[in-house]
Amino acid sequence: DEELDEETLAMKAMGLPTSFTSSLVI
Repeated sequence: DEELDEETLAMKAMGLPTSFTSSLVI
C-alpha cells in the first residue's frame, strides 16, 4: 500500500518515515 497522498508527500518532504504517517492514517 504505497499511495502518494498529499499528506504522505508532505511528510516525505519533512523527512518523516511513511510508517509514522500510516499510524496517523489508521
